[in-house]
Amino acid sequence: MTDDQFNEYAKKENLIELYKVAYKKVVQESKSTERKLIDASTHLRVYGACYLDQYGQHNDYESDAQFEKDCLDIEMRMFPWLSRRLPTYKRWDGTELKTLPDISKYTNQIDDYNPILTNCYMKNLKHQLNGRGITISAKDDHFDILVGLFSLLRSLGNKLPIEIVHKGDLSEKIQKQLIDVARMDTPNITSIKNLDVILNQRNITDFNPSNKTQVNELFPKIELWFVDVQHAISQNYRDKFNAYANKLLAYFFNSFKDCILLDADTVPVVDLESKIFDSEEYKKQGAFFFKDRELFYQGIFSDRKFFAKLMPTNIDTGMFKVPKATDKTLKNRFIGGRFLHYMEAGVVAIDKAKHFTGVLTTLQLQIWAPAASKVWGDKELFWLGLSISGDEDYYMNELAAGSVGQLTPKRFRTHEDKELIGRELCSTHPAHVSSVDNSTLLWFNSGYQYCKKDTANEDYDESKLYQKMFPSKDDLNKYYKDTLKVEAVIIPKHAEYHVGNDIGENPRGWGMKHECGGYMFCSFDKVGGKDDPVSNGLLLQFNETQQKIYDYHGSVWINGNKIFYDPTTKK
Repeated sequence: MTDDQFNEYAKKENLIELYKVAYKKVVQESKSTERKLIDASTHLRVYGACYLDQYGQHNDYESDAQFEKDCLDIEMRMFPWLSRRLPTYKRWDGTELKTLPDISKYTNQIDDYNPILTNCYMKNLKHQLNGRGITISAKDDHFDILVGLFSLLRSLGNKLPIEIVHKGDLSEKIQKQLIDVARMDTPNITSIKNLDVILNQRNITDFNPSNKTQVNELFPKIELWFVDVQHAISQNYRDKFNAYANKLLAYFFNSFKDCILLDADTVPVVDLESKIFDSEEYKKQGAFFFKDRELFYQGIFSDRKFFAKLMPTNIDTGMFKVPKATDKTLKNRFIGGRFLHYMEAGVVAIDKAKHFTGVLTTLQLQIWAPAASKVWGDKELFWLGLSISGDEDYYMNELAAGSVGQLTPKRFRTHEDKELIGRELCSTHPAHVSSVDNSTLLWFNSGYQYCKKDTANEDYDESKLYQKMFPSKDDLNKYYKDTLKVEAVIIPKHAEYHVGNDIGENPRGWGMKHECGGYMFCSFDKVGGKDDPVSNGLLLQFNETQQKIYDYHGSVWINGNKIFYDPTTKK
């Protein structure tokens, strides 16, 4: 049927009027949903002001029976997903608690833990938060990468306790095996590269792998806890928390006041406590976030307007002293620039007590399906939760994410037999460099394996570059499964900067490739053949010693199941 035939048929059957009615109904329903979410955001801010002391206006308000009764009534209506039961916190030695652990009893951390308990669930939770730690959302399927992460954290000298948060989908068998990795004091060091470099760096002499004191100095044991949140959620809401939403349960229900939330495949290459918790930025603001790659993917304008409408109103400010959103929020890359990606959430550090209403708002945004559907996974919900709650007191690392790995050899970067000036780095691993010194690699995404996808054969067939670089498909397949070689990082100019040219140079700082299942992105330190401060990105090349250190960490991550875990002990 042609368009003309359809239009004639629609006119005859009066379909146009029917479509108009249906369209108006959908628009009205959309506006109604939007209004409900705007109102719900306001209710959260007012609740935070009155019951959580979020804005410093009610700190001296004394709780009484009526206050607590009102709080209970409000929480029942605002948080129907909440069962009002606390999660179960289980330590590696079998100790099980029905309340938040006092972490100072199990670590060297000093904390004046003296919670004030009331009938307000959220206020109780806020007051019981204590200590510093790392939290990870996980289930049985994450076991292999958790072995890599635990092994890496031990090799970095991590002393922060770790809480693994789950919904009853982390079996006792897997928990036992993770405890073995976290607590083993007889590692098999034969699979570790460049151990001598690390021993020299840490001034450890006459190292003996049978000396448990030395082993614990080099690979500190992990103070490991498992947090089962399934009974903290109302049964008819448990199906609302899947995939990314599980991570937000870990964000909310972990017991730490100062929390670093990690993805299971996050690869830190520094001590997170000293580089994040002890940084001046975190000390000042109590929240340390990281930017995503600045790709040229635009979001939907109406979605950006929607989130702007959720921000604090003049009434919020006038009556409850809730700060209004500023250009920090309204003109950032996501809302002001209307780009799809702004924040990368593989590492999220936050003082939950200081930012409690914002943390709660982040979780609520995930529950509100119309809001959650407008963002990519959970990435933007962390800063959005804070800004919507009237809290912009967070630090966003000023450098965007780049690519980490090996530079493409110059001999493969030619056009008409002329060498191109732009250096290229293609990788599946977004990298995050400290904007304090513009030189310290802090962490990267997607594990330490070069490519997690089983696409080597098809990639080899379709890539002339790979056919030049690798003698056979088997060689490429081995390369894909090997440890990422960390030699350089390129953080390019943002991708909306474009320089067209006919000399073979890349017109933008970012380019996507189909290799590794479409996860491969190439970054370039120069754009369009130009070499000037306006268009140049940041190119970091690591010296030989630093590369050996990264090789050491990579060998620990990829061989963790040989170093800290013996598969023959499976039961």
